[in-house]
Amino acid sequence: MIATSLKERGSSKNGNSTFDLLGYKLEDLLIHLESLFSAPYNLTSDGKVWMNFDNYGPYIASGPNAWKDDDISTHRWSLDHEIPESDFEYSSPNDEEFKKAWALANLRPYSAKQNVIDGATRIRHKKNGTR
Repeated sequence: MIATSLKERGSSKNGNSTFDLLGYKLEDLLIHLESLFSAPYNLTSDGKVWMNFDNYGPYIASGPNAWKDDDISTHRWSLDHEIPESDFEYSSPNDEEFKKAWALANLRPYSAKQNVIDGATRIRHKKNGTR
């Protein structure tokens, strides 16, 4: 995701590892994400944790593996930027805006279905008054 984002902005990782650019380790990211699996916005309507590292993936709207609201075995989560990554203006991984966009504090696991809905409407971002 980072390489693509930089490329879209006319930049690149310049051969650097992603985590060297971010200033934290993969383990830090995994610990951070796992700590948010039980966040209130990620629980089922009856308060159960459904996220884990095995159900990371894209929202599937149709087909035999499609998301079924009443079947958590079909649920998936994706990486979400609380403040949309596209709202940050940067042209290089050295820019402060790059570091803010990809900071652990701006990343969270989020329902893949809701992330698609929010991304299409940006309702969550408007509602929260972010950027």
